[in-house]
Amino acid sequence: MPSASAYAEAVCRDFFKCNPVIARHFWGVDVALCIQNMTRTTAEALGADGNIVTEAQLDACISKLGISCDQRFSNIPECAFKGTRPNGSSCAYSGQCQGGDCNWGAGGKGAKCGVCADLVAGGAACTGATPTCAPGFACNGTNCVTPAKATDPCSASVRCAPMLT
Repeated sequence: MPSASAYAEAVCRDFFKCNPVIARHFWGVDVALCIQNMTRTTAEALGADGNIVTEAQLDACISKLGISCDQRFSNIPECAFKGTRPNGSSCAYSGQCQGGDCNWGAGGKGAKCGVCADLVAGGAACTGATPTCAPGFACNGTNCVTPAKATDPCSASVRCAPMLT
């Protein structure tokens, strides 16, 4: 099984480097607590039914992290893991799904699990309970668009790259 702790360490260091406020909110007060929490979550995801992430895939993702804050985790194609569960199947993690997205919005308010779906391509609609934008795109509330980089201005129609504010 791929190393959950190596992956967690790379992701947490990247989160805290690029946006420590969001990192603390979601994963804990510091990098060490983030690594502890994310290692547990990652191990659960890697062991989930339908997840077929290999050591090589995880290593490819880890090698891309920390390069720059413009190249954020959710925008790295090597980190967009896909599994074996077909679209419409229940899921807890995107890596379980053939389409690459475990869409929690599709299950409705209070859903206990998500529904496997395809990632949404650039220019496609991303409103309501539709799935997540594919790597390289962010939802502006209507469509998946190319996000603004760390030094570019953001607006309602031009979203900041993931994890930037």
